[in-house]
Amino acid sequence: MHCKAISALGPSGIDWKEFHNGLAIETTIHGLGTYLFGVVVILAIHAILQAGRPSGSYCGAPDIPSKGNGTVKVTITSDTAFDISASWTPTNGTEKSGSETGVPYKYDASTSDLTVTDTTKLQDLINKIGAPLKASDLAKLHYDGKDLHVVNLDNFALTPC
Repeated sequence: MHCKAISALGPSGIDWKEFHNGLAIETTIHGLGTYLFGVVVILAIHAILQAGRPSGSYCGAPDIPSKGNGTVKVTITSDTAFDISASWTPTNGTEKSGSETGVPYKYDASTSDLTVTDTTKLQDLINKIGAPLKASDLAKLHYDGKDLHVVNLDNFALTPC
């Protein structure tokens, strides 16, 4: 097994550890340049982690053969709520549309899962538009860094819009 890790970062340099089959090899890289490099690396990692949450709007147009087709737009409005608007047109039927605001959710950064904590508003929207769904179908989303996926609908992708 081979593993590398920065174990300390300070004004004297970077303490670097490498592990080769259980044997630790420690190195200190000296100099202000390496210190600044280490700071830049840490800032870059911090920026990547901060960018890990979904934000903005995500759209999709599901088509269920022999049942109908629809549109959906989810807009993240805060760290704990989103707005959703949708329409549904049954095969040989009339389009119905609706929206709900402030749908509560929690986001788990370790899994990138967004889970609706109260599905009442989702069910209200489904009832308004007459879609052949249950609120639980829409209650779990997964963020892949770009798209939101509706987990219980075969990971249907909602893309940034």
